Amino acid sequence: MENFHVKGGEIVFEASFDESVARYLRATTLRFSYDVALESVDPCFVVIPFVSTILTVAWALGADVEVPVLDKTFIESAESIRKVMKSWYPRLSFRGEIRAHTTRSAAGTAGREGILYSGGLDSTASMLRHLDSRPVPMLVLGTPDLPTNHPEFLAMFLERVAPFVGQLGLKLHVIRSGMLEMVDLETLNEDFGKAVGGYWWESISHGLMLLGSCAPVAAAEGVGILRIAASRTEAFEEPWGSNPQVDEKLAWGGTRVVHDSYDLSRQQKIDSLIAPFLRGTKETIPLRACGSTKSKERVVRKMLNCERCEKCVRTIVGLLAGGVDPKACGFGMGYFSAESLRRGLEEGGLRLPKSVWDLWVDIQASVRKQRPEEFPSMYDARPFFEWMRGYDLSRNLYKPSLATRVLKDSVPRFSERQRSLELIREFRRMSAQAPAEQE
Repeated sequence: MENFHVKGGEIVFEASFDESVARYLRATTLRFSYDVALESVDPCFVVIPFVSTILTVAWALGADVEVPVLDKTFIESAESIRKVMKSWYPRLSFRGEIRAHTTRSAAGTAGREGILYSGGLDSTASMLRHLDSRPVPMLVLGTPDLPTNHPEFLAMFLERVAPFVGQLGLKLHVIRSGMLEMVDLETLNEDFGKAVGGYWWESISHGLMLLGSCAPVAAAEGVGILRIAASRTEAFEEPWGSNPQVDEKLAWGGTRVVHDSYDLSRQQKIDSLIAPFLRGTKETIPLRACGSTKSKERVVRKMLNCERCEKCVRTIVGLLAGGVDPKACGFGMGYFSAESLRRGLEEGGLRLPKSVWDLWVDIQASVRKQRPEEFPSMYDARPFFEWMRGYDLSRNLYKPSLATRVLKDSVPRFSERQRSLELIREFRRMSAQAPAEQE
């Protein structure tokens, strides 16, 4: 880094890179925008978003990261994370170091709790779980699922989630990042997808980049515990960019990270947190399950979710299994058909990658604990769940052919990538069979 400037809630980092690094970092200026004034925040913390944005790229290439100043605790915690990731991804270099011209153990008031919030099911459940501690919610924009180049969707999204957070008695802090304007994820996927066993963002970088983005506002708000919601449980054994082994090693100043609700599966979060909250209030929850933001229809109809993709359909089914009307969570229910879903599963058209299949098994386990008379009758869910109780979901586990497995050795996560594209098409076809009008 050459220099950085702070003005109000704006931070601008100016950097230069060697040619080997410049292939993956396509800009020399990185901007972050916060909704709090940061002039009084220690520069040791202000620089953290820059370092966390480029650090995994530097590790992959064996490059050093040089900055004018940085918190000593952060440097030590990053080194601990580097060792874990090196054991996960031995084909990457991991020889790079963080070099700060000035290091110090910066301290600060850190008595509050904070939480990363995205509008998704996991982060919403974590926020509800810790509502009594009055956490400081932080929402990071400029990510693959909330890109800043879709401003109309982001405006609609914020119009929905900010009032919800406010109704909980909390103030939502919005962080607008330029991370993906600098980091070229597509090129990283092409060059290192095989080495990390998947996509760069999910496999190695997202936890560090998201948490690091929060450092300045965490310092400004005196956050001592920063929670990031778990998306999986310990049963998920694959390396992942956000899990307790890496998240809970990250620290700076008086702030420590907690990988939250790792003890609960996605369905258990619905059953034990989402459903009880809705039963005890007249409020609704604006859940954003879908990772796509491109549809103009969604902006016009104010739809947070496409309601046609596998993740949307799975979330709807999970909510119904928990006795929750999906409309109370922002789903219009204009495309969902329990009968079409049953046919898609039973006829074998919907074949699920293992990482997704596990989540459907999780729903089925919850259904099997219920008596048939407890199944909800709305949206024809009762006959579907009666069928699902006895159905063998292993019929829908996607098993790549030998030819695909051979090709997977030369193309990163070929079977998963192809399967995901095929799954999107299959769920859209299924949804098209029940084209009801959105409300």
